[in-house]
Amino acid sequence: MVLDPILRAAAVLLSAWGAAHGPTPAAIPPADRQAAVPDFALSDGRQSAAALATSGGVVAWWGTAGDRRDVKLTVWRPGGRPRRLPVRANADPSRRALDVGRGPDGAVWITYARCTAAGCRPRGYDLRTGVDRDLGVGGGVAAAIWGDRVVLVRVSGDDAPSSLFATTIGGAGERRVTFSPTRGGRVETGEPIAVDLRGDRVALVTWEPGSDARGTALRAGSLSDPRSIVPIAGGGVGEECTQLLTSPTLTASALTWMVSRLGPAGSCGRRVRALRRRNADGTVSTAPIPRLAPKQAVVAGGRIVGLFVDRPDGDQGDRDACQPEPLLDDDRWPGCTLRVAPAPRWGPPAPPG
Repeated sequence: MVLDPILRAAAVLLSAWGAAHGPTPAAIPPADRQAAVPDFALSDGRQSAAALATSGGVVAWWGTAGDRRDVKLTVWRPGGRPRRLPVRANADPSRRALDVGRGPDGAVWITYARCTAAGCRPRGYDLRTGVDRDLGVGGGVAAAIWGDRVVLVRVSGDDAPSSLFATTIGGAGERRVTFSPTRGGRVETGEPIAVDLRGDRVALVTWEPGSDARGTALRAGSLSDPRSIVPIAGGGVGEECTQLLTSPTLTASALTWMVSRLGPAGSCGRRVRALRRRNADGTVSTAPIPRLAPKQAVVAGGRIVGLFVDRPDGDQGDRDACQPEPLLDDDRWPGCTLRVAPAPRWGPPAPPG
């Protein structure tokens, strides 16, 4: 048949074109069906205090570059290289909470607190312009931003309850966000670990005061209805077992965070290092983290980005290995390296709680 040679020639041409230009988009499998990629370490990932946040495809942390005492705000976008910003970390690691959100100009902003002898004040760093500014909201040890709206946490003293406030840049319309449980008119929370804001939704992780052991609590809900801000998950630090909650991240339809449970198997049970995702319907999905010892982890660019202990000791010691004294160069504290792992594989949703 006359058409056969023509069809064969066309097939050869298409094959040659495909080899030169790669597969067509239809031939690329969806992300959840692609083969896992090997982990790789980012070059600027030494860590001296636990703090990891993400939004808008940007990951931020307090990182170092060789000298563990030189701790600066560091940002990274998937596909790029880490970039150190001219913002030094507070000397006190407990005052290094940070968040990534959308600023009033629509750009990605990083919020943190600058602490001096006179106290701590929230600031915002605009990644688009490079402008670092006081948010004008008074004192606070942790803050998050979305548009011109700001939430911040104020602490009245060591192991004393903290208060969550909602306001705007410049401090207009400030109000205390009261939700149960309360004590003496203040929100009964301890030291803030992290706070995140997206539109009207807020998520807050804090150390809870306690006599024998310190607890951690993750609360989330709506600022317009403070009664909706309820405990989502909890943990704590005891003599043998540790369960920590870190890196709460609000997305358009869910809340994700990392949970880790460490300690002797005989008294603590199975170790857990996983991401949790609370869906819009209140169900919770879990994704195990495919490495030995992450301290914190978030999802960015479809991958898991985490702070992984450089030399875990296989028992409880790795729970604090990312938090050496900030002014000591002590090899006994190996710190952490920021690494990127394959995309999370979420398990089936389970009822909350």
